[in-house]
Amino acid sequence: MKFSLFAVPAFIAGALAAPAISQEKRQVGQVVSIVEGLVSDITSLTGKINATTVGVGAAGVSAQVTVDIQDTLDTVVSTIEGVVSATGAISLVDNVAGETETYVAGLLSTVIEELNGTLGNVETLVGLDAITSQVTGITSQLGGLLNILQGLGLQNILSTVTGLLNILPVGQVTGLISGLGLPLKQ
Repeated sequence: MKFSLFAVPAFIAGALAAPAISQEKRQVGQVVSIVEGLVSDITSLTGKINATTVGVGAAGVSAQVTVDIQDTLDTVVSTIEGVVSATGAISLVDNVAGETETYVAGLLSTVIEELNGTLGNVETLVGLDAITSQVTGITSQLGGLLNILQGLGLQNILSTVTGLLNILPVGQVTGLISGLGLPLKQ
């Protein structure tokens, strides 16, 4: 093996540059991991709500079913709140690749579609008055998450999510969607 005086500065420069790249990848990886976890959690929680409402007609909704739905929606709010907190603890990501932003936007679109579908069914059964507090909390937390993601360097996250959701028909639960400022087809 030959020793070169020119190799030493190149090695040092490479060693110093590597942590910045790895830090950036770690930040992006954290964002993706957190949002992937949110999709999993929301899918599980909406599945729980949907299982609670299977076979229940509007006339047959008991007070306990309403409370179970409200409790699960409260868990949805706290889950999103936890994601907002975890995402807010990540420092600015400077060079986010467009495909990463599109991927994260796709994940968030999945969350919003899941919630919109489930909340539409719940509203039919228990009425909007029974879930207004939870819908407001969900809307607030999702809006906060979008703002944090934008602040982390996902500059087009809102427009990308909007574009992905543009084909989603909006039912009666418009508080969730309109509260986010997403212009969706009626």
